[in-house]
Amino acid sequence: MAAMAQLTLTLLGGFQAAVNGRPLHFPTDKIRGLLAYLAVEQGRPHRREALAALFWPDLPDKQARGNLRLSLHRLRQTLDKASPDLSAALLEITPTAVQWSSGVAQVDYVQLRESLTAVANHPHPQAENCPVCLPQLETAAARLQGELLAGFSVADSLPFEEWLLVQREYIHQQGLRLFSLLAAAQMERAAYDAAYAYAQRQLALEPWYEAAHRQAMQALAWQGERERALAQFATCRDILWQELGVEPASETAALAQQIRDGNLSARPAVAPLRHFPAFLTPFVG
Repeated sequence: MAAMAQLTLTLLGGFQAAVNGRPLHFPTDKIRGLLAYLAVEQGRPHRREALAALFWPDLPDKQARGNLRLSLHRLRQTLDKASPDLSAALLEITPTAVQWSSGVAQVDYVQLRESLTAVANHPHPQAENCPVCLPQLETAAARLQGELLAGFSVADSLPFEEWLLVQREYIHQQGLRLFSLLAAAQMERAAYDAAYAYAQRQLALEPWYEAAHRQAMQALAWQGERERALAQFATCRDILWQELGVEPASETAALAQQIRDGNLSARPAVAPLRHFPAFLTPFVG
């Protein structure tokens, strides 16, 4: 018997779906949104009336449920056209509920969450020094290529947009923690180029994040790039003033002065994160 085809669903940085490498094309954004929602919120059944209200909140219940029924039918058609019986393997659909079955799918969001949860649950004094957790963190960073469903929206579905906003904020906060921890780990290993790159990934998420500016300054200073390190401080100061109307914290200013004076300690400081935080369960807005 031939092996069941596998769905690959990419949700971080945009929406892409493929079966055995062949792209899938869905008829509507709501069908794409429905597939993404079921994949992210897998592990429990979703009642049909709740899904209908999520995507068609302004319609009467009967009409909304009819739209959901049609969307599920068209979703199953697309999946089964790519591979016979794929929809039955992927989705458990009953008269009252719909549930995702993860056995024949790879979802980057879910893989990211599993990596972070594994690190949070692993016993270690410091995650940045843990030989088991560091590869997990690096794998998670490689998967995190952008916000959840970047550029995607369902304009007439406020509940879905609220749910998506919560999920995007979760990814944003996890990204900051992930890249901070990896920057600290690379600093510990004197891999200053990599530490600087992870600091910059934090700043791409939040340009005013001072802890990331300090990591970037340290990484540059320990490569002998004193002028670039001080330029990083100047950038930090300008962004904080322009965006927030504040000066850098005393800790950041003191680090800049140490770099000017050539008095940076002989060992780079480790970021304050000791344990990666446990997965936070999102909720509908």
